[in-house]
Amino acid sequence: LVEMLEHVRARGWQAHYVGDVFAKITQPHRSASHSPHAAHGPHVLAHQPESKVLEEYLSAPAETRAEIVRTNYDQRDIKDLYVTSRDFHLRELEIDFLAEHLCGGKVLDLGCGNGYTIVSLARRIAADYLGLDFSANMLEGAARLVQRFAADLKSVPVFQQADVRRLVFADSTFDCVLSERCLLNLPFREDQWQTIREVHRVLKPGGQYLMVEGTEDGRERLNDLRADMGLPAIPSVAPDNPSSLKFREAELEAVLQPLFTIAKKHYFSMYYLISRVVHPILVAPESPKFDSKINAIARQLSGVLPIDTRMGHVVGYQLIAKKG
Repeated sequence: LVEMLEHVRARGWQAHYVGDVFAKITQPHRSASHSPHAAHGPHVLAHQPESKVLEEYLSAPAETRAEIVRTNYDQRDIKDLYVTSRDFHLRELEIDFLAEHLCGGKVLDLGCGNGYTIVSLARRIAADYLGLDFSANMLEGAARLVQRFAADLKSVPVFQQADVRRLVFADSTFDCVLSERCLLNLPFREDQWQTIREVHRVLKPGGQYLMVEGTEDGRERLNDLRADMGLPAIPSVAPDNPSSLKFREAELEAVLQPLFTIAKKHYFSMYYLISRVVHPILVAPESPKFDSKINAIARQLSGVLPIDTRMGHVVGYQLIAKKG
């Protein structure tokens, strides 16, 4: 059922929840005249243009999906620091969250991409860093980044090509494991659960898993606010990024709790409020831009005045490994 619903969302088909239909009947003030964008109500998915890549991905078996994702990343420009994340201000906030909790030791970064996150951390914190990615193109970019920032590094990260679903390391090898938007690129839920179990296996008891991943719940809460302000819904996936299998938080935490203690759960709500609600309203009918000044301000405010409205499609977890 979950996979069927994700399939509907990914295709951008219009979907209505029974509760929303009932609300339209019982609460006339939330009717179609509520705003010029009311067709994109709090739980109505905006139509997305069909994409050949998206169609191919959704109809493919697991290993073919993995190859589609690999091909996507193999074709990206490795000279771009933020090649794996267009919203570079949000990316820096994610790195700040990781750096806040990272304590050194042996650190494994799953799905390291072009190495920007692990190199950024190595410029701040000395540790024994190892980054894994399945894209040879991304790893070439990582090697170039290490050379570019060599003079600033407190430790020199190393990288290797690997499938994060099948870790080759012995039990209790690492003090810390990182994943930043890695698990959401895995083909199916069971791949995600298997990777989480593997993370627990290779972590030392009491070690940390710092997980920054996508959440459908946070995206929907953001879209609820956008709908109230007359803005269209942000879709779960885009044709240029078909592999975005975000978590349902209750389902994720049910898997995490036998393996980890949830020490902290962090949303980037202030940044999302300004960049995804205030900014689009101010520039309408123009499209908002990631490199706008207001997004830079949003990033600064997030560091000094965080708010916790559990809003936005990225959430950070600080997890402490329980004994096996």
